[in-house]
Amino acid sequence: MAPRSEVEDGIAIPPAPNWYGSALADWGVGCNDIYAYAARNAIVLLRPNGGGKGSAVSDERPAESSSSSPSRPDRDASFAGTLVGHHNRVTALAFARCPGVEHLLLSGSADRTVRLWDVADGRCVKILRGHAVDVTALATSQRVPDLAVSGDRNGKLLVWRFGGGADAPAAALEPLDASPVLCLAMSPHPFRDEMACGHQSGALGVYVLSGDDVVRKRLPARSGDAQACAWMPSFDESDDADHPPYDLKERGGDPPMVLAVGSREKAVTLWSWDGARTSLRKTLSLPRCPPHLSEAQRGRLWLSLAWSADEDEPKDTAGEPKDTAGEPKDTAGAEPPANARGGGRTVHLITASHGGDLLRWTLDVHELVGSNGAGHVTNAPVAMDKFGPNDKAHARTVFTIRVKRGAAVTTSLDRSVSVWDVGRCERVWSTFGLGGFAYRVGVDPEDPFRASVACGDGSLRSLDLHHARGGGDVLWRGLPQTKATCAAWCPPAEEDGEGHGGRVAVGLEDGRVVVVDVGGQGRYAVQRDCHAGPAVAAQWIRRSGDGGAGGSHELWTLGEGRLWRWRSLALPEDRRKGKGAGDQARGGSGGIFEDVTDSLAGGLPSSPTPFASTFEWLESRDAGPPNFHSEPLSRLAVGWNDGRVSVHRRRRRETGQSDLLPGDDLGRSWTELWSAREHAKRVTAVRWHPLASAEDDDDALFPGWLAATSKDGSFLVYDGGGVVVRSPPSCRQALNDVAWAPGGAGAVAAVAGQDGLVRVVDVSFRPSLRAVMRGHDGSVLCVCWARVNDAGGTALLSGSDDQTLRRWDPEDPSHYPSAVEEKEKAERAAKADAEPSATSNEGGEEEGKDAPTLRGSNAKEPVDDGKRAKKKAKKASGGRGLLKAPAWESTPEGVAAGQVAAVDLARRLHGRSSASTAGAPTDDDECTYGPSGVGLYLGQ
Repeated sequence: MAPRSEVEDGIAIPPAPNWYGSALADWGVGCNDIYAYAARNAIVLLRPNGGGKGSAVSDERPAESSSSSPSRPDRDASFAGTLVGHHNRVTALAFARCPGVEHLLLSGSADRTVRLWDVADGRCVKILRGHAVDVTALATSQRVPDLAVSGDRNGKLLVWRFGGGADAPAAALEPLDASPVLCLAMSPHPFRDEMACGHQSGALGVYVLSGDDVVRKRLPARSGDAQACAWMPSFDESDDADHPPYDLKERGGDPPMVLAVGSREKAVTLWSWDGARTSLRKTLSLPRCPPHLSEAQRGRLWLSLAWSADEDEPKDTAGEPKDTAGEPKDTAGAEPPANARGGGRTVHLITASHGGDLLRWTLDVHELVGSNGAGHVTNAPVAMDKFGPNDKAHARTVFTIRVKRGAAVTTSLDRSVSVWDVGRCERVWSTFGLGGFAYRVGVDPEDPFRASVACGDGSLRSLDLHHARGGGDVLWRGLPQTKATCAAWCPPAEEDGEGHGGRVAVGLEDGRVVVVDVGGQGRYAVQRDCHAGPAVAAQWIRRSGDGGAGGSHELWTLGEGRLWRWRSLALPEDRRKGKGAGDQARGGSGGIFEDVTDSLAGGLPSSPTPFASTFEWLESRDAGPPNFHSEPLSRLAVGWNDGRVSVHRRRRRETGQSDLLPGDDLGRSWTELWSAREHAKRVTAVRWHPLASAEDDDDALFPGWLAATSKDGSFLVYDGGGVVVRSPPSCRQALNDVAWAPGGAGAVAAVAGQDGLVRVVDVSFRPSLRAVMRGHDGSVLCVCWARVNDAGGTALLSGSDDQTLRRWDPEDPSHYPSAVEEKEKAERAAKADAEPSATSNEGGEEEGKDAPTLRGSNAKEPVDDGKRAKKKAKKASGGRGLLKAPAWESTPEGVAAGQVAAVDLARRLHGRSSASTAGAPTDDDECTYGPSGVGLYLGQ
């Protein structure tokens, strides 16, 4: 299946990149503008130079003059899809670098395999096996189209020729030592295949792969890990006729190579290599570590690096690099090299530094390879510039740097992917990936174009839906060693009361509840008490005229089966005003709660311990004056662990009565309106229809409608009396969430499936499937509808355990059930056509036709490599009339007769009829669901 564009694939917030490796990302060469980075077991494809609808934040920057290079990244990046197939963490990536094969991508993994991908159509072409431990590094040749080298955790180096039919390595190289291989780099030499290798022990070496015998040359070992290496781009003699960097005639037509090595000793070493000897040309020491970094942060230095020729960067009329304002760039007080002042060729080296800093070193090519063949090396000062400003730089360690056409793409420990302008040392685009599951999605009631995501990395993320560039911001970075499992926005302020605009309640995996002021520089307050297990749901509702601490809204949370009403809260402004500072250090000065679970379960059948699994309030539009003693339109729906759904009404009573709830000074009593047990397993979500509060209106279209999903895969819709009025066909796997489409013009709902699918079902009349969205590589955990424009356009958001938030357009014809079925048929046909050729392809045939296509982007089964045993054909059974239905039953008359028989059987089973009722008319009142209904048998 081809990786789909951002509009079709719907990646709104991508997964965070993997850490601790210099080969965890790569950028295609030539016409291939795809940037790939590793994210857990998957590979995320990105277009850093735009070319599609972006979804991440683009930094503000002034308009460029006409002298700027047109190749600079001037458009928002866009996501191109994901590649799924590895069974463990992806550890290395490398694109093929020769013309004609730029679309091929090699990936190494901790599952001990190397996979060959075709990013043009998103399929796995081949699986290469030979490593016994994790693959840690990859490199591809710039001279031979199908030559690649991989290294593993035991120091083993394997040479691959992936263009042939074999999936075994072509050769094994003698390792430098047995420590893990951290970096590999193939040189751009036009006549030889040379590869540099660095180990965790600090061992360095260069292998010459051309010729009959492999030549290995050791370089002086470093005192720390050799974390990254890269060869300087080669320059033709005609590139700089006035100041050639070297004389090819004196060198026998053999251009010299320069190798940069970044190590843990906080320095970059530059080596020259002529095919037989090496020479240390220069050492670039990193600046002193900033004092604000902790000892742990100082120890996480990963010195990644990449070369960039300055010919692709914006220049002014004098040929000097430009800064943001268009003035010549100041080189941080360092005197430029002598040859550079005379117009000689320079090259930039981009390196990582302490605490996420990014540095640009301006080097003179003459000094690195020899000044006009004289062999004299000058130790001139090196100009160094820092990428910035600080508020837009990476906050933590940078692991990968890739440069192409004046743009650099970096990944960092802060879970971000950023695109930089090398000429101006500025960030032009950035997005923060999700470092955990997307547990809950919600929409800001004050800004309907902003959505929030409760993430498993403990943070609260935001997505700007109104602008195509919006998304990926961090609203709250969370607390250490826990996950954000739910979040709820507080509604805006009332005209006559105190509001909570910009306030979010976040539930954590350890049971704590945090109130975050997202508009107040991330201030937060942790409540004193916490649930016994993960907080799975939260909701703010209006106080019913009783005021109280915390303003006009109160918070309800659910955790470990217990539903709590918070009567008072620790608020972020208390910390700002100095209230309860001592208690805040112990976890919060507020946090008085009331457990209402037992009160709600009073009317339910006796059980050892009531366990609520989900809840949602339906609030009254007009709660009435404060002296009212009832709230007729405010109802609470609760889903229980045993599959029961119940709806309750909360009533206020006058104080002084003997049966007041403990701790409730105003008095509350609960009346159960209805209860039904139609689900076989735990209820996962209950959601009120947008027009459910109009139950007392005679013209109401959906009075009291409540949607419920369950772990048994069922999706039921109840009316105001607890009767099942709609029951779409159940799914084979669990349904985790449901959301009604906004507007209320119809009854359209989206359900999140454990099978990775998002289904949109219209239950206005007879249930019908309107759309099926595929793309998630794991279980879908949550769904939410949101506005995307001022005209009322909506989009569907879904979060998954594949660490992505995706955005869908249900009206897209490609999501219609008929289109999905046709697509599945085409994929099955392509797979069937590919299976016979998997064993018949020999040697020199075109590679890639012997591998089946992946079945969707959420396919998890391994690619068939032709070694799977063929299934035996089933023998035909004899009993035709007994085991196979007659053809008459498929005719309209047969279907009608079958329905009558099914209804008759249902009535007999429930004791409603002792005689046959075949042919008897069926009233609408009998077409219900549940134990005594016959709606299911009529196909409604």
